[in-house]
This record gives sequence, structure tokens and C-alpha cells, in this order.
Amino acid sequence: MLLFLYSNLEGCILYLYICNIIKLDLILYILLFNALTENFKLKKALIVSLAIVFLYSCSDELHQYFIPGRTARVRDVIIDTCGGIFALLILYLRRKSLLKKQL
Repeated sequence: MLLFLYSNLEGCILYLYICNIIKLDLILYILLFNALTENFKLKKALIVSLAIVFLYSCSDELHQYFIPGRTARVRDVIIDTCGGIFALLILYLRRKSLLKKQL
């Protein structure tokens, strides 16, 4: 269903940002967070995951700088990092609610 929705938005700038946030930020952050919770406490895993999302976004924009027809934009790094922050908030609130239920 999401694919159908995205295909209808093609050509729209919102389409690009939605796809970028979903593919890069949310999925990458959640995967990193799940991997890091094995070795780190909650707060550190949240912060390290966000830092890695930020660094990955920076490296992606640096890569785009060298591709003809593409541009590197600080705005895109900010948008990607905001997607990581959104995932951070979701995971933090989820963990917090799970801890309350256990008590």
C-alpha cells in the first residue's frame, strides 16, 4: 500500500523526503539501536545510534557531491538527522512505557 501511495506522489518534493526518511533514518536507526542495546545502556544506545545516522547522512551527502547532476546539501543532513530523532523518540517512549507496565 505504501508503494502505491509513494508512486502517486512521484515528482513531488514531499515524495523524496518521505522516502528518504523511511529508508534511511527510521530503518537505520532502529537497526542500529537494536544492535547496540546488546552492549550499551538505553541512553547510550539512543545517542550512539543517532550519531551514526548523522555520520552516515554526512557521508551520503559527501558522496553526492562527487556525482554529476547531484548536489550535497546541509538541509538533507538535517532532514535525515530529524528522522533519526523521530525514531529515537519513538523507541524511548516505547521503552519507557514498557518499563512502567513491568512495575
